[in-house]
Amino acid sequence: MERSPGEGPSPSPMDQPAAPSDPTDQLPAAHAKPDPGSGGQPAGPGAAGEALAVLTSFGRRLLVLIPVYLAGAAGLSVGFVLFGLALYLGWRRVRDKKERSLRAARQLLDDEEQLTAKTLYMSHRELPAWVSFPDVEKAEWLNKIVAQVWPFLGQYMEKLLAETVAPAVRGSNPHLQTFTFTRVELGEKPLRIIGVKVHRGRRKEQILLDLNISYVGDVQIDVEVKKYFCKAGVKGMQLHGVLRVILEPLIGDLPIVGAVSMFFIRRPTLDINWTGMTNLLDIPGLRMKLDVGKVLQAGVLDDWFPLQGGQGQVHLRLEWLSLLSDAEKLEQVLQWNRGVSSRPEPPSAAILVVYLDRGQDLPLKKGNKEPNPMVQLSIQDVTQESKAVYSTNCPVWEEAFRFFLQDPQSQELDVQVKDDSRALTLGALTLPLARLLTAPELTLDQWFQLSSSGPNSRLYMKLVMRILYLDSSEISFPIVPGSPGAWDEDNESPQRGSSVDAPPRPCYTTPDSQFGTEHVLRIHVLEAQDLIAKDRFLGGLVKGKSDPYVKLKLAGRSFRSHVVREDLNPRWNEVFEVIVTSIPGQELDVEVFDKDLDKDDFLGRCKVSLTTVLNSGFLDEWLTLEDVPSGRLHLRLERLTPRPTAAELEEVLQVNSLIQTQKSAELAAALLSVYLERAEDLPLRKGTKPPSSYATLAVGDTTHKTKTISQTSAPVWDESASFLIRKPYTESLELQVRGEGTGALGSLSLPLSELLVADQLCLDRWFTLSSGQGQVLLRAQLGILVSQHSGVEAHSHSYSHSSSSLSEEPELWGGPPHITSSAPELRQRLTHVDSPREAPAGPLGQVKLTVWYYSEERKLVSIVHGCRALRQNGRDPPDPYVSLLLLPDKNRGTKRKTSQKKRTLNPEFNERFEWELPLDEVLRRKLDVSVKSNSSFMSRERELLGKVQVDPAEIDLSQGVAQWYDLMEDKDKGSS
Repeated sequence: MERSPGEGPSPSPMDQPAAPSDPTDQLPAAHAKPDPGSGGQPAGPGAAGEALAVLTSFGRRLLVLIPVYLAGAAGLSVGFVLFGLALYLGWRRVRDKKERSLRAARQLLDDEEQLTAKTLYMSHRELPAWVSFPDVEKAEWLNKIVAQVWPFLGQYMEKLLAETVAPAVRGSNPHLQTFTFTRVELGEKPLRIIGVKVHRGRRKEQILLDLNISYVGDVQIDVEVKKYFCKAGVKGMQLHGVLRVILEPLIGDLPIVGAVSMFFIRRPTLDINWTGMTNLLDIPGLRMKLDVGKVLQAGVLDDWFPLQGGQGQVHLRLEWLSLLSDAEKLEQVLQWNRGVSSRPEPPSAAILVVYLDRGQDLPLKKGNKEPNPMVQLSIQDVTQESKAVYSTNCPVWEEAFRFFLQDPQSQELDVQVKDDSRALTLGALTLPLARLLTAPELTLDQWFQLSSSGPNSRLYMKLVMRILYLDSSEISFPIVPGSPGAWDEDNESPQRGSSVDAPPRPCYTTPDSQFGTEHVLRIHVLEAQDLIAKDRFLGGLVKGKSDPYVKLKLAGRSFRSHVVREDLNPRWNEVFEVIVTSIPGQELDVEVFDKDLDKDDFLGRCKVSLTTVLNSGFLDEWLTLEDVPSGRLHLRLERLTPRPTAAELEEVLQVNSLIQTQKSAELAAALLSVYLERAEDLPLRKGTKPPSSYATLAVGDTTHKTKTISQTSAPVWDESASFLIRKPYTESLELQVRGEGTGALGSLSLPLSELLVADQLCLDRWFTLSSGQGQVLLRAQLGILVSQHSGVEAHSHSYSHSSSSLSEEPELWGGPPHITSSAPELRQRLTHVDSPREAPAGPLGQVKLTVWYYSEERKLVSIVHGCRALRQNGRDPPDPYVSLLLLPDKNRGTKRKTSQKKRTLNPEFNERFEWELPLDEVLRRKLDVSVKSNSSFMSRERELLGKVQVDPAEIDLSQGVAQWYDLMEDKDKGSS
């Protein structure tokens, strides 16, 4: 940096730089006056140096006159002298400029520390304070907060993109129905705020902030559109700019600030590193130029074209299509297009141009106001809109629209006339395009009457269709296999197929990496304590209790427990199950309410992060209820991971039958994951038209419906679904393929028992539909849900008991299972190798029971599975039921009874009963089991078919094993 002569004290002569080579630079120095600040000190040795410099400068000027003298002596004109002088001055000017730049850089480099010290010293001594303390302040405390919040902001962004942005993108366009975010990570480098400037606004109710932000992050966001095998993303981003934040208005209530506005004052610096397919735009080699005139001249151009840069080639087939004004060649074109495989859309057979001219006598809006009409024109999933013409019911648009048609014989043009708000429909028109095929020159130029509109409301349009025909005798049209005239393998000269080779038929599905990674979360809602009392009587004078129940929300599903009447310490003991994924940031929302006749009262809420449960696998805690003075809730959460083996299925079914509560749904024993990829050879509509098909997957009452793929006999769905399986041996996967407006196209029933004998419990192949025409490619895999915290001890299948009144049998029963419990499936399994031979039933028959003590719930549990070989006393079989009683009590408090079965000697009940008793009390009692039958329709007498007494002290109550007991006669036989 150079300092002007007026800045600061002048340097001493000893500090002056050496004399420059330019004579003009030193001439003023010779006449310079002495600096008054020098104090009148003698010049010393510096005076001699100045005199020498003056003499040197004078000598150089004399040397300049020598070329002028020589030019005059040689007789040259003055122009040569002037030209030479101009060259010299130009050279000197460029050289001086370079020297000044070098001197300034050298001085800045050599004296940087000295100049910096001088500047700081002067600023503190001479400059005002506001220069030293600018209004842009550091915000390191804010950066620390941002760094702490950054991981949680990433979780929020992931949830926002997955739950809000992705569905909106999928719904915006039918081609983006498979759009998904596969990875969302904001990285470890947070955004930094370099400085904050606060403006004192003129208005008191406004605060203005300028945030100087800088973000150099390792963000990574990946998206995928599965339908088109398109993957893209962002890996790394830089953003620099000044963000203005306006807090306005300021109000007198919380949160003080009424609104927040944010925008960049100037266009920020943004640099995004794209990945995936978008990187192709940055590769110079993937470009080429092609002369379209060559295509017009050749008609068909099929060749390899080199890319710019000399590396790589691309194979293109270009066809110049003629526009025919008659439908004579349409069938030939459609037949050719059926043999062409193309993505994402099938090839077009025709082009339609709609010229929208005007409308007339459109209906008025409410209050006889003139409408602002606009028109929506749609063909299948393509919709185009006209401009809005304001305040008239006779609008003039004069706009043209273009549509490509795959099959003009079946497609329709849908016209909707609406007000510009899109809420009010002024009229509609549906025009089958087949009508154009019979019109002269495929053209309609006329008025069209609107439906659902005024009596004289109409539109004037001109519709022009042209058939897209490849006029080349060298091109042969392929014939679709299976159609009339199709060639077979023995034909010596088969027709040549599509120019776009069809990909080979896949043998297996290709699901994404997230398929089959779901877990099942088992939620036990046990009890609550110290809930607040919400019930009031006599206008609030008498304080009552509450009737609490629990609401659960997770993964888009809601559950609700039963209501416990008038209890501030209720026990629900209910179990709920939900399929969850490993997406971070999920939470289980729990709310407790008091049931009332009008509006339920709030008793508290709490949230549980699933990250802990998914990582540890188990959580058993008392949770404090929030937003209420008191109350806590006892929850037990268990993550069940599907296992691809059926070795533990028997034990899982047995455990589920024991721990299942009476007020909960039947527990799941397995998780079924289904991936439906595609179908082929579906039957055509009305013989020739491909259907618009969708599929439904169902297991029991749970159903999943896929998206609809329009007009193709080989739809590709690429969708997955998961189902909770409670009875793997008896349930089945039901698949139906249906067409919109055509009904069922085929169905498939896949018993889950086939999966149990498959390798890794998985089937991945083509399945033939029941209609005989069409196949589907799907993957079905089963995972067994093994609980590690059920409270039931593991046991083997070998049994030994000293009591002669009981015998055990691992049997194979073919009767229909009851819906109450999964236990009947234990009779439908393969016979255990280590089980003893079946013991014969007694003269009165046998009853099968499971007796188990649930220590965590302090309950005695008994499951009545069924009876066999009961005695028949009369002509007709009995109507049996089972009665249970805990002796010595014979009151109604301990009595339980199953439902009644009609006219059978081998009834199946599969019903569960519970008694809340401590273990020591259970061991002092006996379970009296009686099998009875109704004597007659009009009588209350009951016929005793047999009974047995089970002593809980003589059996292992921790095992919960199903056993057969021989029925005995009762000494005090009678009615009860």
